[in-house]
Amino acid sequence: MDGGLVNDRPDLPPLGASVEADTLGAAIRERLSAMLAAGRPPLDEELDELFAAVDRFHEAVFAVTEVFTVRCARGCANCCSQMVYDVGDFEIDRIGRRLAEEGRTAEVREALAARDVIWSEVRGATPRRRAESDDEWIERTALAFWSKDVPCALLGENGECTVHDVRPWSCRRSFAGSDPDLCRGEHARDPRRRFFTLSAYETFDEELGALDSWAPFAADSDRLDRALLRWIEAHGD
Repeated sequence: MDGGLVNDRPDLPPLGASVEADTLGAAIRERLSAMLAAGRPPLDEELDELFAAVDRFHEAVFAVTEVFTVRCARGCANCCSQMVYDVGDFEIDRIGRRLAEEGRTAEVREALAARDVIWSEVRGATPRRRAESDDEWIERTALAFWSKDVPCALLGENGECTVHDVRPWSCRRSFAGSDPDLCRGEHARDPRRRFFTLSAYETFDEELGALDSWAPFAADSDRLDRALLRWIEAHGD
């Protein structure tokens, strides 16, 4: 399979491969390549079609994976209190426009600001250790924040994402093959946890990020909370 499986457990069993998954992966590569070659911002409809194809690719992979069952399901929000990184400017613009259309920017702004205060407190209480790399420090800070169990500002009362169809790629690509309870911050280091991210092909993430070159808004942050807060502030709410 021409896939881009990346996981935080080197002993994670391999996912299944199939002709269908290969075909879908190749089609996704062609679709994204065409968007990048167009020389203009992608239309929302084009992005919707791209991510619908990615969803079908994921389903094809999971359909032939026998080593475990993907446990992520509608209403399961145990991972939705962690900090989301690697969010593109074009994604922030899509989410911001959706919130503005629904008249929800003021409500979400308040929740974002509250989470940002907690993040700053956690970061201040998690100083970088001697000889610790940037990635190690960021991961340790992120786990400390996750354990606070502060829901994402975009999460509804029923545990469902209120912007699910335009959610960031960082959320779309993440899956769990273990008990959902192990996706709560305090259990993130449990040896039974099976977490992985799945892309249609090896360079998909980097090529998707290139769409930021046409984004109408530069957040100067790849952290969802901070970037979306800046979008709302910039658009006059």
